[in-house]
Amino acid sequence: MAVFDKIKINGVPYNVKDTATAQAVAQQGQAIAQQGQQITQQGQAIAQQGQQITQQGQQITQQGQAIAQQGQQIKQLRQQFDNNIAAQKVNITDVKTAGAKGDGVTDDTASIQAALNNGGCVYFPKGTYRITDSLYPKSNTKMFGCGTITLDNQESASSLYAVRIMANTSNMLENITIDGLTFTCVNPGNGASRNGITIGQDQGISSRVCNNITVSNCRITGFNGRGLDTFAGPAGNGYSHGYPNIYVKHVYIGQCGTTPFCNSGVTLFVDDVYLENPGCENEQMTVDNGCQNSQFSNIYAIHSGGGAGAISIDEGRLLVFNNITVFTDVARPAIRLNCASGNVDNTIINNLMVSGGTYGVSLGSATHDAQLILSNYRAVNLTVKDFQVQGNGVFIVNGAYCEMTTQGDFDALPGTHVIAGSVLGM
Repeated sequence: MAVFDKIKINGVPYNVKDTATAQAVAQQGQAIAQQGQQITQQGQAIAQQGQQITQQGQQITQQGQAIAQQGQQIKQLRQQFDNNIAAQKVNITDVKTAGAKGDGVTDDTASIQAALNNGGCVYFPKGTYRITDSLYPKSNTKMFGCGTITLDNQESASSLYAVRIMANTSNMLENITIDGLTFTCVNPGNGASRNGITIGQDQGISSRVCNNITVSNCRITGFNGRGLDTFAGPAGNGYSHGYPNIYVKHVYIGQCGTTPFCNSGVTLFVDDVYLENPGCENEQMTVDNGCQNSQFSNIYAIHSGGGAGAISIDEGRLLVFNNITVFTDVARPAIRLNCASGNVDNTIINNLMVSGGTYGVSLGSATHDAQLILSNYRAVNLTVKDFQVQGNGVFIVNGAYCEMTTQGDFDALPGTHVIAGSVLGM
């Protein structure tokens, strides 16, 4: 056999002229070719996986960049927050840091007034801060905290106020808040007037020079004068006042002397006031001297004193009262539209509950008229009747439940009277 009739594959000699050997060689060649194809396919698959890994790597890189950006934003926001807190801390004055002791003995008037003169937020930590003269906050000031301010000057015969916010054309006052504080008093034996908080502007000013004043979450007790007094004009002056906006919310007034909550010629927004002044000489609350565009909600009054009634309204217009509860054990009306110095026009009372007294509602006078819409009224323990109406006003009652009043009580009265949706004379 010639040399070229044999070949070696992987070191093994084969006789190519042997048919079986040739077939084996051919099969091995095919197997090798298939293995090559498989290797090629595996290489392609690996290449695809590599592309996917590359794409995933790019996505991870992009996500990392986004996280880095978010981290930078968070860092910037935190810095802004820290800056804001730092700025606020700079503008908060602790009255004890300013020198007040809060021990109930030391005269803290000068230290507190110095803090108020700086404006901003003035904080009263827990303690009793004795003052001997009125405090005068300036514009853009917030007095807040959990402290008690006690007015204690038994020698002076002058009228004093724990806080006095009274503006005029040369001293405009705005954006003042009193929040969370308790006000008390040691009254002098000489009869001089001691009052809690007074807010408003001098009379005779037609423009608004006192604006956006808030008293909230406060307790006012023990003053022989007025607990909370708002003022802009005298009686009979019509509606020419400047009308400062005053907000009163969540306030307790107790054990005060003359008209604990008195409002004259202002615009009021009142919500949640509790009046408990059994020995007061006058009404628990007055709204008069040209008050207008005011709203009173959630008022609870306990009355054992004098005056025209537990709540007196005189010379006012566009007044709304919601959810009013009055308890009185003296011969006074619960609500009296007094009309002593002027008409009471366009007044609405919703949800009135009365216990005790002569009349539930008394309105009008011989010289001035009243316009009242009363809805959802209920009274018990009256000694005369539910309603007393005088003058030529308008009195519309809807949804009343009366024990002491019949339709005959209204038939002979002057003016316009509509008793609709009510139960009379039970």
